Amino acid sequence: MSELDQKKDKKLELAKSEIEKAQKIINRLTKDKDKLKKKDESSIRTLKEKDAEVKAREDAIEELSKKMLALQKDNEWKEAEVSNMKTNKLELEAKLGDSKATIESNKTYIQELNKQLNEQRRGPSGLLSRPPAPSSAVGSSFKPTFASIEALGGPNTSNSVVERSPYRS
Repeated sequence: MSELDQKKDKKLELAKSEIEKAQKIINRLTKDKDKLKKKDESSIRTLKEKDAEVKAREDAIEELSKKMLALQKDNEWKEAEVSNMKTNKLELEAKLGDSKATIESNKTYIQELNKQLNEQRRGPSGLLSRPPAPSSAVGSSFKPTFASIEALGGPNTSNSVVERSPYRS
């Protein structure tokens, strides 16, 4: 072989070696590219999953916020209702106190009327002029009658003021 052929062979071998090196580099770069592509796809999947989780949590937060607002409104309404009930209770307690006072006043008045009636029934001897009413009106022919306060010798109604209970109809 000639020197020219040897040079060509060397060049050819050198070129072959360079091509093999380049092919190895290309193969390595292709593998790296495939790895990066898989990594990117995995990252994209992970990001989509995270986005879905974030969206689900945001939806849950929004739903809980709505529930919280509804509960706050319900709580405010119930607090107002409790306040109204407390006010109503105080008013009813005041009415009850007034009613108890009226009952006591009426009891005293009835006792006075009974005392006066009993004094009128007693004759000069101190005995009852009429027999007392039976203890049980069941099966008896007793029919009670009501006389006016003046006829019973009660207080002079022209001078006294008898207050009617505001709770009577």
